[in-house]
Amino acid sequence: MKPLYLLTITLFLNYTCLNAQKTDVITGLNFPVGLAKNGNELYVSEYTGKKISKIDLTAETPTATDVITEFGNPTGIVLHGNELYIAEYVRSRISK
Repeated sequence: MKPLYLLTITLFLNYTCLNAQKTDVITGLNFPVGLAKNGNELYVSEYTGKKISKIDLTAETPTATDVITEFGNPTGIVLHGNELYIAEYVRSRISK
């Protein structure tokens, strides 16, 4: 029974992985490490780019637009209501 169970799971996972497809690809980001979604907008923290970018997910060709620049290597970002909180690695602080 156990080998049949493992075989079934393996086949299911292989089928699922083979049928996965990329839909939209966004290029030109510098080491994206954090994501936050607000409606149809996706905010991305770019670690080596030292900035926060915004992507309109409804656009025909989604592209990143700089929102805030000159951060101390932003890592994580969180949206709380309409406020964006950004963790900065180099400066050891959280900005709002």
